[in-house]
Amino acid sequence: QQHTNNNSSSNHPITILLMGGCSGSTITQHMTRELLADHGVPVYSHVPFELCNRKQNRKYNEAKQQLLQQGVTSPTNEEILIRSIRLYQQAAAQRGQVIVFKTNPHKHLDLLT
Repeated sequence: QQHTNNNSSSNHPITILLMGGCSGSTITQHMTRELLADHGVPVYSHVPFELCNRKQNRKYNEAKQQLLQQGVTSPTNEEILIRSIRLYQQAAAQRGQVIVFKTNPHKHLDLLT
């Protein structure tokens, strides 16, 4: 996708690295973030490397509360993670930035399809 400076969150791509554990994913993510920044694509730095790990996801509880307020009585982990990704994307879009995170495709591929 092409990066735009439009403040619409739908126009700001999300870069997801699909890699298993102990596969060099951390260094790959560092390099991806640096390459994007070097090519004029500002990366939102507040996204944890493993966004789908709810222990690292600082917006997980906020996302869960939003779903509960919207009447979802028992939000699933997947629903909460998807909402939290949207929250990160919206925060990044407000700053004209993109989000980059990694996830294990064997654990979270259903979230991304």
